[in-house]
Amino acid sequence: MKRAMAAYGFAVTVATLPSISRITFGLIVGIAFHVAYAQEIPLRIGERVPTLHFPVVFQSGQAIPRQGHPLLIEYWATWCGPCIADIPHLNELANAFEKQGIDFLMLTNQTPAEVVPFLQNHPMTGMVAADPGFSTNRLLLAPGLPVTLLIDADGRLAAITRPDRVTPQVLQALLKADPLPLASLDLRLETDHLLFADVGGADAIAAVRVIVHPGRDGPLGITSGGFVFSGSEKLRELLIRAYQVPPQQIVLPDDLDAVYSVKAWVPSFDADGVMPIVRAALLSAANLRVREEMRPVKVMVLWNFPGKMRNPEPNDSMASSDLIEAADGRIDSRGGIHAETLRETVQRQIGEPVVLEDATQGTFALDIRWDPKNKDGIRHAFEQAGMPLREETRLTKTFIFSAAEKVE
Repeated sequence: MKRAMAAYGFAVTVATLPSISRITFGLIVGIAFHVAYAQEIPLRIGERVPTLHFPVVFQSGQAIPRQGHPLLIEYWATWCGPCIADIPHLNELANAFEKQGIDFLMLTNQTPAEVVPFLQNHPMTGMVAADPGFSTNRLLLAPGLPVTLLIDADGRLAAITRPDRVTPQVLQALLKADPLPLASLDLRLETDHLLFADVGGADAIAAVRVIVHPGRDGPLGITSGGFVFSGSEKLRELLIRAYQVPPQQIVLPDDLDAVYSVKAWVPSFDADGVMPIVRAALLSAANLRVREEMRPVKVMVLWNFPGKMRNPEPNDSMASSDLIEAADGRIDSRGGIHAETLRETVQRQIGEPVVLEDATQGTFALDIRWDPKNKDGIRHAFEQAGMPLREETRLTKTFIFSAAEKVE
């Protein structure tokens, strides 16, 4: 049996299952970029929630959402530890506020085979439904779970937050249409390793954010869930990472090599776009200027790509362009690799500038291995593959940093 329920911006199709009841500089430099998405515009605070479809309802005491009633939507999954930990808190809120008119909708993207047994051991109060593609979650570009949406009685998004931040005081304000005592999170700027502060107003539509300040604030690292470049290092190391060159191509006076902290986030589909912004923020925070010069530098020259490598074959075990770059001494791209990709990979492995010589255009299968304990192992491996690596001195682009004149 199927039935449809619709109210301010939501439509739920139910397949019945057995009932289981800006740029600023100073000590902090911040850069916010606004990105317009052609295909998927994220929902903003105060906007009306569009019509959304939930194909399967596991549990429903009444048809929701109801026009004129505030709504809490919780995104969760059976495998999500924090989601499970928040169930008692949400149940307590639902038991207290459903009678006052707030509806509770628990959404997952999982199948009945996963959800039904889970609910038998972890009862949830309110409607429990499936949104297989998490279409509502994608409107927020939110990378993780749990995520909580608060929608007011007029069907407008009032807050994007985490369930543990929703208190009785927050829901009382939602009922009265008062300002919520809760800063809405821009969840696109969160990962397990990096959390930007609560944001509001214009900050909430920032799709790229970079913050630089003097001093130490945790180790430097790169994480997933969108491209994140975060932590603290000496300025020289930060410049090496930001300009994406080996140390030999960075010239910085020792007296300028202080420690700075960086927090940078950009959506994973545009990770290459964050580094120029990080560079600008570092230059401004450290009061630097930079010029480029061609200087003689010792480099490793990679000759004769592709050497003895063959063309990729349909039965290669790797996907068409996947690359394995292993710390134990291996570069594997049997599905195909271009010369420039190989150059960048070798440069990362040896930490020295690498230039190409006599490279052939096209994509070639590659699987090269060596003993990482042998400092000449990678050179021997490439020699055997018909692509010798030879040390030479060549004029190479070098970035020269110096203190900028201070503006009074």
